[in-house]
Amino acid sequence: MIRRPLGANIKKKKVSKKEESIKEFILSWNFEFPLDFWWRQQHNTSFNSSFHRESNMLDVLIEVEEFILLRESIKLRKQRSKDNSEMIMSGKWLKQKSKKKSKQDDDFNFDNLDISKL
Repeated sequence: MIRRPLGANIKKKKVSKKEESIKEFILSWNFEFPLDFWWRQQHNTSFNSSFHRESNMLDVLIEVEEFILLRESIKLRKQRSKDNSEMIMSGKWLKQKSKKKSKQDDDFNFDNLDISKL
Protein backbone atom coordinates (compact mmCIF):
# COMPACT_ATOMS: atom_id res chain seq x y z
CA MET A 1 0.00 0.00 0.00
CA ILE A 2 1.34 3.40 -1.00
CA ARG A 3 0.93 6.19 1.50
CA ARG A 4 0.31 9.66 0.24
CA PRO A 5 1.17 12.73 2.25
CA LEU A 6 -1.66 14.60 3.88
CA GLY A 7 -3.30 17.04 1.53
CA ALA A 8 -2.06 15.23 -1.57
CA ASN A 9 -5.59 14.94 -2.93
CA ILE A 10 -6.38 18.61 -2.34
CA LYS A 11 -6.17 20.67 -5.50
CA LYS A 12 -4.69 24.12 -5.20
CA LYS A 13 -7.06 26.90 -6.12
CA LYS A 14 -5.80 29.11 -8.90
CA VAL A 15 -5.17 32.61 -7.62
CA SER A 16 -5.96 35.37 -10.03
CA LYS A 17 -3.55 38.23 -10.66
CA LYS A 18 -6.04 40.61 -9.03
CA GLU A 19 -6.12 38.57 -5.80
CA GLU A 20 -2.35 38.31 -5.85
CA SER A 21 -1.91 42.07 -6.25
CA ILE A 22 -4.34 42.71 -3.37
CA LYS A 23 -2.34 40.37 -1.14
CA GLU A 24 0.89 42.08 -2.15
CA PHE A 25 -0.62 45.49 -1.41
CA ILE A 26 -1.79 44.42 2.06
CA LEU A 27 1.57 42.87 2.89
CA SER A 28 3.53 45.86 1.65
CA TRP A 29 1.23 48.18 3.64
CA ASN A 30 1.79 46.22 6.84
CA PHE A 31 5.56 46.17 6.32
CA GLU A 32 5.64 49.89 5.56
CA PHE A 33 3.30 50.87 8.43
CA PRO A 34 3.73 48.35 11.27
CA LEU A 35 2.18 50.74 13.80
CA ASP A 36 -0.98 50.78 11.72
CA PHE A 37 -1.21 47.00 12.06
CA TRP A 38 -0.78 47.28 15.84
CA TRP A 39 -3.47 50.00 15.96
CA ARG A 40 -5.94 47.90 13.97
CA GLN A 41 -5.36 44.97 16.34
CA GLN A 42 -5.98 47.22 19.35
CA HIS A 43 -9.22 48.59 17.91
CA ASN A 44 -10.34 45.32 16.38
CA THR A 45 -10.86 46.94 13.01
CA SER A 46 -10.21 45.46 9.61
CA PHE A 47 -7.89 46.73 6.95
CA ASN A 48 -9.37 49.51 4.81
CA SER A 49 -12.61 49.70 6.80
CA SER A 50 -14.27 53.11 7.12
CA PHE A 51 -12.94 53.45 10.69
CA HIS A 52 -9.45 52.56 9.46
CA ARG A 53 -9.60 55.08 6.60
CA GLU A 54 -10.77 57.84 8.97
CA SER A 55 -7.75 57.40 11.24
CA ASN A 56 -4.51 59.26 10.68
CA MET A 57 -0.95 58.26 11.40
CA LEU A 58 -0.35 61.06 13.90
CA ASP A 59 -3.14 59.77 16.14
CA VAL A 60 -1.80 56.25 15.74
CA LEU A 61 1.70 57.35 16.71
CA ILE A 62 0.42 59.23 19.77
CA GLU A 63 -1.58 56.20 20.87
CA VAL A 64 1.43 53.92 20.45
CA GLU A 65 3.64 56.28 22.47
CA GLU A 66 0.98 56.48 25.19
CA PHE A 67 0.79 52.67 25.30
CA ILE A 68 4.57 52.35 25.59
CA LEU A 69 4.81 55.01 28.32
CA LEU A 70 2.02 53.44 30.36
CA ARG A 71 3.55 49.98 30.02
CA GLU A 72 6.95 51.29 31.17
CA SER A 73 5.34 53.24 34.02
CA ILE A 74 3.47 50.16 35.26
CA LYS A 75 6.65 48.09 35.03
CA LEU A 76 8.59 50.72 37.01
CA ARG A 77 5.87 50.93 39.69
CA LYS A 78 5.84 47.15 40.08
CA GLN A 79 9.63 47.13 40.43
CA ARG A 80 9.54 49.93 43.03
CA SER A 81 6.78 48.16 44.92
CA LYS A 82 8.79 44.94 44.89
CA ASP A 83 11.91 46.79 46.09
CA ASN A 84 9.93 48.50 48.88
CA SER A 85 8.37 45.25 50.06
CA GLU A 86 11.79 43.57 50.07
CA MET A 87 13.19 46.47 52.10
CA ILE A 88 10.32 46.29 54.61
CA MET A 89 10.57 42.51 54.96
CA SER A 90 14.33 42.61 55.42
CA GLY A 91 14.22 45.39 58.03
CA LYS A 92 16.71 47.53 56.10
CA TRP A 93 14.55 50.58 56.71
CA LEU A 94 15.26 50.18 60.44
CA LYS A 95 18.99 49.93 59.90
CA GLN A 96 19.54 53.35 58.42
CA LYS A 97 23.11 54.45 58.59
CA SER A 98 23.75 57.26 60.99
CA LYS A 99 26.72 59.58 61.08
CA LYS A 100 29.34 58.67 63.61
CA LYS A 101 29.75 61.53 66.01
CA SER A 102 33.09 62.31 67.45
CA LYS A 103 33.78 63.49 70.97
CA GLN A 104 34.48 66.96 69.57
CA ASP A 105 30.99 67.09 67.98
CA ASP A 106 29.40 66.12 71.29
CA ASP A 107 31.41 68.74 73.17
CA PHE A 108 30.51 71.43 70.63
CA ASN A 109 26.79 70.59 70.78
CA PHE A 110 26.85 70.54 74.60
CA ASP A 111 28.61 73.89 74.84
CA ASN A 112 26.16 75.53 72.40
CA LEU A 113 23.03 74.08 74.01
CA ASP A 114 20.48 76.81 74.70
CA ILE A 115 18.26 75.71 77.60
CA SER A 116 15.87 78.64 77.17
CA LYS A 117 14.62 77.16 73.86
CA LEU A 118 13.60 73.92 75.55
